[in-house]
Amino acid sequence: MHFLLGRLDFGQKFELGTSYRYDESISGLFLFNISNGLKIGYVYETALESQIDGLDNGTHELFMRIGL
Repeated sequence: MHFLLGRLDFGQKFELGTSYRYDESISGLFLFNISNGLKIGYVYETALESQIDGLDNGTHELFMRIGL
């Protein structure tokens, strides 16, 4: 299960948020509003489970969101 814990919008310029995968990981995101309908974002996710934690340094993701 994946839960979005919260997302804060700062004047429609950028957003900060966090999410949680039940007993697996936690992540944080930053979303920057480039123009009307176009956003670019970054997400960092790290494992919570002790078997996986320490084997990696988490994941880094870049993404683009286009609103039509």
